[in-house]
Amino acid sequence: MNQIGAWRTATATASGTATTLTVNSCFTADYRHYRIYLSGSSAVAGNLTFQLTSGGTAAATNYYYNRTVLSYTVANATAQGSATTNILVGQLNTGALGSTSNMFIDVLDPQVAAPTGIYSVNQYNTANAGTTYGSHYAAASYDGFKLTGAGNLTLVVAVFGFNS
Repeated sequence: MNQIGAWRTATATASGTATTLTVNSCFTADYRHYRIYLSGSSAVAGNLTFQLTSGGTAAATNYYYNRTVLSYTVANATAQGSATTNILVGQLNTGALGSTSNMFIDVLDPQVAAPTGIYSVNQYNTANAGTTYGSHYAAASYDGFKLTGAGNLTLVVAVFGFNS
Protein backbone atom coordinates (compact mmCIF):
# COMPACT_ATOMS: atom_id res chain seq x y z
CA MET A 1 0.00 0.00 0.00
CA ASN A 2 2.59 2.54 1.12
CA GLN A 3 -0.03 5.27 1.42
CA ILE A 4 -0.21 8.20 3.81
CA GLY A 5 -2.26 7.54 6.94
CA ALA A 6 -2.83 4.59 9.27
CA TRP A 7 -3.44 1.13 7.84
CA ARG A 8 -4.20 -1.97 9.87
CA THR A 9 -1.55 -4.62 9.26
CA ALA A 10 -2.61 -7.29 11.80
CA THR A 11 -4.99 -8.25 14.58
CA ALA A 12 -4.51 -10.93 17.23
CA THR A 13 -6.08 -12.25 20.40
CA ALA A 14 -4.84 -14.27 23.35
CA SER A 15 -6.97 -16.21 25.81
CA GLY A 16 -6.87 -19.39 27.81
CA THR A 17 -3.54 -20.73 29.02
CA ALA A 18 -1.11 -18.59 27.01
CA THR A 19 1.31 -16.32 28.89
CA THR A 20 2.71 -15.01 25.59
CA LEU A 21 1.32 -13.64 22.35
CA THR A 22 3.47 -13.51 19.21
CA VAL A 23 2.31 -11.53 16.17
CA ASN A 24 4.28 -12.39 13.03
CA SER A 25 4.55 -10.59 9.68
CA CYS A 26 2.94 -7.35 10.86
CA PHE A 27 5.99 -5.11 10.16
CA THR A 28 6.85 -4.71 6.47
CA ALA A 29 8.77 -2.34 4.22
CA ASP A 30 5.41 -0.74 3.32
CA TYR A 31 5.44 1.40 6.49
CA ARG A 32 8.12 3.09 8.58
CA HIS A 33 6.27 3.34 11.89
CA TYR A 34 3.75 1.17 13.69
CA ARG A 35 1.27 1.60 16.54
CA ILE A 36 0.09 -1.43 18.48
CA TYR A 37 -3.17 -1.00 20.40
CA LEU A 38 -4.05 -3.54 23.05
CA SER A 39 -6.62 -4.07 25.71
CA GLY A 40 -6.83 -6.92 28.17
CA SER A 41 -5.79 -8.56 31.39
CA SER A 42 -3.66 -11.29 32.92
CA ALA A 43 -4.61 -14.08 35.33
CA VAL A 44 -1.79 -12.72 37.51
CA ALA A 45 -1.42 -8.94 37.73
CA GLY A 46 2.06 -7.83 36.73
CA ASN A 47 4.44 -6.64 34.06
CA LEU A 48 3.94 -6.96 30.31
CA THR A 49 7.17 -7.20 28.33
CA PHE A 50 7.89 -6.75 24.61
CA GLN A 51 10.42 -8.29 22.24
CA LEU A 52 10.89 -7.81 18.51
CA THR A 53 10.78 -10.97 16.39
CA SER A 54 12.06 -12.12 13.03
CA GLY A 55 10.40 -15.18 11.54
CA GLY A 56 8.80 -15.88 14.93
CA THR A 57 12.13 -15.89 16.80
CA ALA A 58 12.45 -13.24 19.51
CA ALA A 59 15.46 -10.95 19.75
CA ALA A 60 16.52 -11.48 23.37
CA THR A 61 19.34 -8.96 23.91
CA ASN A 62 20.14 -5.24 23.78
CA TYR A 63 16.92 -3.58 24.98
CA TYR A 64 17.30 -0.23 26.75
CA TYR A 65 14.43 1.62 28.45
CA ASN A 66 13.14 3.95 31.14
CA ARG A 67 9.66 3.39 32.58
CA THR A 68 7.78 5.92 34.72
CA VAL A 69 4.57 5.05 36.59
CA LEU A 70 2.35 7.83 37.90
CA SER A 71 -0.04 6.96 40.71
CA TYR A 72 -2.88 8.77 42.44
CA THR A 73 -2.62 6.56 45.52
CA VAL A 74 1.05 5.63 46.12
CA ALA A 75 4.46 7.10 45.35
CA ASN A 76 5.41 7.40 41.69
CA ALA A 77 7.95 4.84 40.48
CA THR A 78 10.58 4.39 37.79
CA ALA A 79 12.34 1.38 36.30
CA GLN A 80 15.29 1.26 33.94
CA GLY A 81 16.78 -1.46 31.81
CA SER A 82 20.17 -1.57 30.13
CA ALA A 83 21.10 -4.36 27.69
CA THR A 84 18.12 -6.43 28.91
CA THR A 85 16.35 -9.41 27.31
CA ASN A 86 13.11 -7.43 26.74
CA ILE A 87 11.52 -4.04 27.28
CA LEU A 88 8.95 -3.41 30.01
CA VAL A 89 6.06 -1.75 28.18
CA GLY A 90 3.38 -1.83 30.88
CA GLN A 91 1.39 -3.63 33.50
CA LEU A 92 -1.74 -5.77 33.27
CA ASN A 93 -4.48 -6.17 35.86
CA THR A 94 -6.46 -9.31 36.57
CA GLY A 95 -9.55 -7.84 34.91
CA ALA A 96 -11.54 -7.97 38.16
CA LEU A 97 -14.29 -5.36 38.46
CA GLY A 98 -13.78 -4.27 34.86
CA SER A 99 -10.18 -3.15 35.45
CA THR A 100 -8.96 -4.02 31.98
CA SER A 101 -5.59 -2.53 31.03
CA ASN A 102 -5.31 -0.37 27.92
CA MET A 103 -2.11 0.47 26.08
CA PHE A 104 -0.49 1.59 22.89
CA ILE A 105 3.07 0.82 21.81
CA ASP A 106 4.82 2.78 19.06
CA VAL A 107 7.54 0.93 17.14
CA LEU A 108 9.74 3.07 14.89
CA ASP A 109 11.52 1.56 11.86
CA PRO A 110 11.50 -2.12 12.89
CA GLN A 111 12.09 -3.28 9.31
CA VAL A 112 15.30 -1.22 8.94
CA ALA A 113 18.60 -2.82 9.96
CA ALA A 114 19.25 -0.15 12.62
CA PRO A 115 18.23 0.51 16.25
CA THR A 116 14.43 0.45 16.70
CA GLY A 117 12.61 3.02 18.86
CA ILE A 118 9.95 1.64 21.21
CA TYR A 119 7.53 3.83 23.20
CA SER A 120 4.42 2.92 25.21
CA VAL A 121 1.62 4.51 27.21
CA ASN A 122 -0.34 2.29 29.60
CA GLN A 123 -3.41 2.77 31.83
CA TYR A 124 -3.78 -0.28 34.03
CA ASN A 125 -6.22 0.59 36.79
CA THR A 126 -8.14 3.55 38.10
CA ALA A 127 -5.14 4.93 39.99
CA ASN A 128 -2.08 4.18 37.82
CA ALA A 129 -0.70 4.97 34.39
CA GLY A 130 2.78 4.59 32.95
CA THR A 131 5.01 5.49 30.03
CA THR A 132 8.05 3.75 28.61
CA TYR A 133 10.60 5.03 26.16
CA GLY A 134 13.48 3.00 24.86
CA SER A 135 15.07 1.13 22.01
CA HIS A 136 16.31 -2.17 20.75
CA TYR A 137 19.91 -1.45 19.86
CA ALA A 138 20.83 -3.85 17.06
CA ALA A 139 21.51 -3.63 13.33
CA ALA A 140 18.76 -6.08 12.38
CA SER A 141 15.29 -5.91 10.84
CA TYR A 142 12.15 -7.40 12.38
CA ASP A 143 8.75 -8.48 11.10
CA GLY A 144 6.82 -9.02 14.35
CA PHE A 145 6.74 -8.91 18.13
CA LYS A 146 6.17 -11.00 21.24
CA LEU A 147 4.32 -9.93 24.40
CA THR A 148 4.83 -11.81 27.68
CA GLY A 149 2.71 -11.43 30.81
CA ALA A 150 2.95 -12.60 34.40
CA GLY A 151 0.03 -15.01 33.96
CA ASN A 152 -2.38 -16.33 31.35
CA LEU A 153 -3.27 -13.50 28.98
CA THR A 154 -6.60 -12.27 27.70
CA LEU A 155 -5.71 -9.67 25.05
CA VAL A 156 -7.10 -8.03 21.96
CA VAL A 157 -4.41 -6.48 19.75
CA ALA A 158 -4.51 -4.38 16.58
CA VAL A 159 -1.40 -3.22 14.66
CA PHE A 160 -1.40 -0.20 12.36
CA GLY A 161 1.31 0.96 9.94
CA PHE A 162 1.98 4.67 9.30
CA ASN A 163 3.74 6.72 6.66
CA SER A 164 4.14 10.46 6.56
